[in-house]
Amino acid sequence: MNSSKYIVIFIILSFVMGCSAGTDEVAQMGNAQQSLKNNDARTAMIKLKSTLQDDPENRSVRRLLGELYLRQGDGGSAQTELLRVQQLGENGAEISLLLAQAFMLGSEFDDALKSLSLPDVATSEQLAEAGLMRGDIYMAQKEQQKAMDAYDVAISAMPNSQWALLAGVKLLLLERDLKQAIAKMIDMTRAYPDSVDGWLLQGRINTSMADYAAAEISYGKALGATGTEQHTRFGFQARLGLIQAALAQSNASAASKHVNVLLTQLPNHPMPKYFDALLLYQKQEYSKAAERLAQVLNVMERHLPSQLLMGATQYALGQYEQASRHLTRVINAIPAHQQARKMLAAVHMKLQSPDEAVRILASAAADESADAELLRIVGVAAISAGDVAGGQRYLNRALAQGESAEIRSELAKVYLAQGEYNEAIKELEEISGDRALQARIMIALTHVKQGDIDSAMAEASALEAGYPEEAIVDALMGSIHQVLGDRGRARESYRQALAKNRLFVPALLELAKLDAEDSHFTESEQYFKQVLRADSNNLRAFFGLAKIAESRNEMNQAIDWIERASMSNPAAIEPALMLARYYIRGKQFEKAAGIVAKGIQSNPNNILLMRMDAQINFSQGNKVEAVEILKGAMLSYPDDSSIVTTLAAMQRKLGSNEQARRSLLRGLRSIPDALSIEIALIDLEISNAWYAEAEARINALKKKRGSNAVVYALDGQLNLALKKYESAVLAYQQAFNLAPSLGALSKLMRLKHQLGRRDEIDRDVEKWRSLSASNLASEDKIAGIYLQLGENSQAIQFYESAIRRDAGNVPALNNLAWLYSLVNDSRSVAVARKAVELAPGVSSVVDTLGWALVKSGHYEEGVEHLRMAHRMSKDNDDIALHLVEALLKSASGKREAKKLLSDVIKRNPQARDRKDVQRLSSQLGL
Repeated sequence: MNSSKYIVIFIILSFVMGCSAGTDEVAQMGNAQQSLKNNDARTAMIKLKSTLQDDPENRSVRRLLGELYLRQGDGGSAQTELLRVQQLGENGAEISLLLAQAFMLGSEFDDALKSLSLPDVATSEQLAEAGLMRGDIYMAQKEQQKAMDAYDVAISAMPNSQWALLAGVKLLLLERDLKQAIAKMIDMTRAYPDSVDGWLLQGRINTSMADYAAAEISYGKALGATGTEQHTRFGFQARLGLIQAALAQSNASAASKHVNVLLTQLPNHPMPKYFDALLLYQKQEYSKAAERLAQVLNVMERHLPSQLLMGATQYALGQYEQASRHLTRVINAIPAHQQARKMLAAVHMKLQSPDEAVRILASAAADESADAELLRIVGVAAISAGDVAGGQRYLNRALAQGESAEIRSELAKVYLAQGEYNEAIKELEEISGDRALQARIMIALTHVKQGDIDSAMAEASALEAGYPEEAIVDALMGSIHQVLGDRGRARESYRQALAKNRLFVPALLELAKLDAEDSHFTESEQYFKQVLRADSNNLRAFFGLAKIAESRNEMNQAIDWIERASMSNPAAIEPALMLARYYIRGKQFEKAAGIVAKGIQSNPNNILLMRMDAQINFSQGNKVEAVEILKGAMLSYPDDSSIVTTLAAMQRKLGSNEQARRSLLRGLRSIPDALSIEIALIDLEISNAWYAEAEARINALKKKRGSNAVVYALDGQLNLALKKYESAVLAYQQAFNLAPSLGALSKLMRLKHQLGRRDEIDRDVEKWRSLSASNLASEDKIAGIYLQLGENSQAIQFYESAIRRDAGNVPALNNLAWLYSLVNDSRSVAVARKAVELAPGVSSVVDTLGWALVKSGHYEEGVEHLRMAHRMSKDNDDIALHLVEALLKSASGKREAKKLLSDVIKRNPQARDRKDVQRLSSQLGL
């Protein structure tokens, strides 16, 4: 109770006056008294314990030591000393009240109630105090009626005592008469302005009413009332109240000041550490917060606020499995805790378990009173789990609770995914205020998806006029120009965005992408590095830099960029997967396995990691183990088609075609509509000449999915295998008509080229180009297909058109220069020089210039460039062979040519099968 009630000096004086102590004992007690005045309880305890060593039956010293333990909140040690005092003969009401406090600190309520059976000589004030304590115990035991009776006893015992007044306030609170309780509380603090208990209760009432400024005043008064004893448990409670009030008012500095005081006074107490963790979380110092919370939970494992905060902290750190464990404990203890449920659902969305997220929120969402935020989360989760209709219902319920730009955006995404573009635009047009710009940008992008580029451009132009300072509008305009194939104007728009915000990440990323596509790797590299200055964790930038390093054959540098991506994003799976792929490519299987094992440890249910683990084992020769890993994954995740197709592909590589077929059929039984499994099965059947089965399956698919281009592509594949070329052409033509794409066009062009249907190829190309502005701008890609078909004149025509559209297109320049050199066109050297000027670090571009120079008679300069290209890519057989060809044109170059060719064959024995290698070997006598 009120620590001011126990006057240490009075006890010491009584002890000195009442005992025949020697001078040493009096000196020890005097030293203890001075230590207490200096707020040094630890020193006082040491001195009192020293006194007890000489006089172990000294009741007064033991009582004082017991009270010191009470002040420190150490109920167990206080019990030991106070029970010993009773054994030594002190059985008055005062010691019983102290002992009851000790039992209450340890939540030993039955023993506390026994101690409150006071002797007949107890004063009215002591009876009032006992009644108040008894009422508090019954409240802790959730026995409300007994608590009310006990508070009545306290009031009757001494109506005007602070204990009776406190009991009266608590009684009114139980009766839900808040107005009278507040009035009585004011009377109490006026009558007893130094009552720590009074001000603490006032602070709690203020907090319950969300009046945090008043709570701060009340807790401040409580702290002041402790006087020189702020280090006691009452001072501790007051400071905890001040911390909570400060945090509620977003005053982190004030909260931090009190937390630091408590950490100094009680370095091992968990509660200051909890609030320190909360402050660290607010400052986004998540790792430090997690360390603090681990210390708290080591002592108080069931402290639910710490479990909740640890869940939030682990979520922020990307440690989703750990976050799930802590948040699950919270909702198991408090099933109705909606905030914990929302957070746990968000965790499962990150773990790619939307079904589990829906399950966690379903019961809460079924309640008509569910709030809009919860309905939005469960709606998004349901859509991700494949229940689009259910997700829409949740989102519409959320929207019915009030206008929300966020919810309308989610609904628009649903409509976009379903191809209902007009519905998506309607939702977006309803969004106003701060989110209006974002909504209008989505409208423009929706028009792009529809292929309505004119409407998209009109929307973007209106945004330029309405938001002239917004960099994102310029970026939008740049993306529309890209769709139109106008890369020059796209660059211009992105640069305008950077003029408004030099570190605008979307514009930097798009410029980096454009430059990388055009082989302007130095410029692309600079843009990606600028992205990392703006966003040090940006995965696209790290991956882009890795690809540039790879294009330069700098594999160690590429790996370094991916390792940095992984360190910057420890919870992200993509860097781990990419790093593993790099290691596999370099045949560093142990390193790849280590990366994947670490990823699985953090994300044991991640299917991508499971597949990678199996692939690594397969590459290492552990083929049976690899297959078993996938079989286990298939049992755990029977609805995941990617596991089924990966397993079947592995079994095919092992020559186990029947087993692969069984795996695919088993997969279809679990997922009847899995098109990817159907495709894999039909491909297997065609490859094994099981034509009747494949044909039956394709015909069944035509009935179910008659408008799906993939079905007709499979039909084309089957007819090719059956050598029914006309039927194959018809099937591929149908696939192209249903879903025009470059892939389908390429396949159709190759087949018609084989059949000599030359005129039809050009008609298909023109049809493709007429479909959209972006298709019209795909001259370089079409040229590439013609180049592969050996249609060099057509390839030249389209590359020339591509360069007229974008003079900085390095791949197009390089290929055009090569084609010019093949037909002895004198323009080859000038075009090749332009490509090298734009991309001096690309070996294939330097090689083309070297070869063009040699063919045009500039032998020495040409060989110099070919040597340079070879130094840049020593493992590139084509470049090495070009240098061999050039060296053979000079008598002095024959020895060098012979060594180069020998190196190629030694490095790659399969090169002997190449016709050009056989010809050169014959010339050089190899």
